[in-house]
Amino acid sequence: MVLLSAADPRRLPRGLGVVLFALAALALLACGGNPNEDVDSNEFSRPSAAAFPAQPRDNAEDTQAGDEIDDSASEGDASEQASDEPDGAAADDPPPVTEAVDYEIDLADDIVRRYLNAAYGYSLELVCGSFCDATSNALDRVGFLSEDRTALINIEVLRVDPDVPPSFEELEVIWAARNIDNGSFTVLEREVSTLPADGVSPAVLFEWTIDRRATGGFVEHYRTLIAIVGPIAYLINAGGIDENFLDHKPSLDRALETFLARQTPTSLPGVFSRWEFSLPYDATVFSGELGNRTPTPSFDSGVFIQQADGGRVKILLIWDSISQALFDPDVAIDDALAPTTGVQVDELQRGDASVDGVQARFAIASSVDQAGTPSQIAVYAWYCGDSGRSFVLQSFDEADPLAVLDEALDGFRCSVQ
Repeated sequence: MVLLSAADPRRLPRGLGVVLFALAALALLACGGNPNEDVDSNEFSRPSAAAFPAQPRDNAEDTQAGDEIDDSASEGDASEQASDEPDGAAADDPPPVTEAVDYEIDLADDIVRRYLNAAYGYSLELVCGSFCDATSNALDRVGFLSEDRTALINIEVLRVDPDVPPSFEELEVIWAARNIDNGSFTVLEREVSTLPADGVSPAVLFEWTIDRRATGGFVEHYRTLIAIVGPIAYLINAGGIDENFLDHKPSLDRALETFLARQTPTSLPGVFSRWEFSLPYDATVFSGELGNRTPTPSFDSGVFIQQADGGRVKILLIWDSISQALFDPDVAIDDALAPTTGVQVDELQRGDASVDGVQARFAIASSVDQAGTPSQIAVYAWYCGDSGRSFVLQSFDEADPLAVLDEALDGFRCSVQ
């Protein structure tokens, strides 16, 4: 990003419509809007006591190695029967015809779906009686919580050099830093092998427990799979409360045994490039995507959002297909800084900039929210003629919003070659 010229600083009182939008985006992240199955969003960055409710213990496009995912199974709506007959009394004594609907509902415990991750193309099978839908739409951290809330599956991705991949010891250090918080951590068994579903990709599988009762948690029991496929390392935890582990183990094992990933994924951690433009981002914090004019993002419109610690919006990118004759970057900036009840905004500076060689406009403003918390906002707006889309990039920071955007603006590309 290069600043070309700037107008004299002005102080024009405006509200902050973008803050209202960002709050709505956060609500969507908490309640839905996932392009991967239209699922809810509660991020699981690590297995911990917080992942489980306080409750009685008794309630407690190319695939790897020539294996191809069946098209019908790869779609989130596809399902298959895991067994031909129901378990238990239902198998021995089928209900009368008048109860057929309830009988079919009971069989839902045997339905299996193949979850396909839209960003990286990895997939795994989920037994619906336990884990039917994702509960996190974080770009680099996807989570599944069991229906009884006593078990979970977490999948995190790390970008690696496929020519000189890290050792499993190095990856386990990263994994431990994210998952282990006390000395009660115990490895029960560990095996270096290959990814079960393809038999080729290097992987390590280990089983472990940890006692978090001293901090109000539980004794927890997990199986963890770390695998390297192409340029991505996958860290997968499958487990939960120890007392319920054996009940969930068949479903957990099925997820680990059916995990597949592409040697050449369409996206890589740290670079958002799903929709034929490219935006670098910090892969260590929560990032996600949302629909804009439609329920889910697409080439034509969408939102990329990154949150700092505590859920505060850090970066927001909105793209939209629009005729260049109809796009006015200053109007787009005005819309981003539109009046919002209870928020005071003073525009400090507006001027010209360049983003990926195309002309852009920017504005810097200060704001004070209803709680009296000050911050600064930087808004950039530009048009990429090769794809017919407008882009509005915003950052929020108490001290220097421009610094927050430096990497994103310098690395943004209108198209992905």
